[in-house]
Amino acid sequence: FTDVLVPVENLVGPLDEGWTVAKSLLGHERIWLASPNLAVKAMMLARRLVIETDKDRDPVTLDKLGGLALDLHDYHQWYYAICRRVENDEHIGHEASAMKIYITELTQRITDFNLALADDNAAILGSQQIGAIETDLYWQFAMSRPGTIYAGCNEVQRDIVARALLGK
Repeated sequence: FTDVLVPVENLVGPLDEGWTVAKSLLGHERIWLASPNLAVKAMMLARRLVIETDKDRDPVTLDKLGGLALDLHDYHQWYYAICRRVENDEHIGHEASAMKIYITELTQRITDFNLALADDNAAILGSQQIGAIETDLYWQFAMSRPGTIYAGCNEVQRDIVARALLGK
């Protein structure tokens, strides 16, 4: 907007620093969106699906599951360290962007793993029975996709991280 007048009592932050305030809010939004909750739910389902699809003795499947579990565990440590920094009013900066990239793509990798485990059942919309589990694989898959787009798509987040690291 040009030539907009805002009463001084309605300013958020210092005069002419609106973009700085907006970037700070976006960073906090990305931390909130970087919650591992969706990935945790997907991982809980993955562990159960490995058993219900009788792949709990397949070394390739177990290796993939273990790798995803380790990635999620490492992410938890990072996420909670960042949350502690936010609680202490420390500056987060580009790390919020990096977290958003990592968790949204990890969630997609876990849901893709779940679909691969489900085999022919992966194409079924809505709730379905896989062994003793009743689940909606499509819902989980569909919920994992928009995360790489909202709150600034991951490509934009990569640019933010690259500029911060390269000083450009």
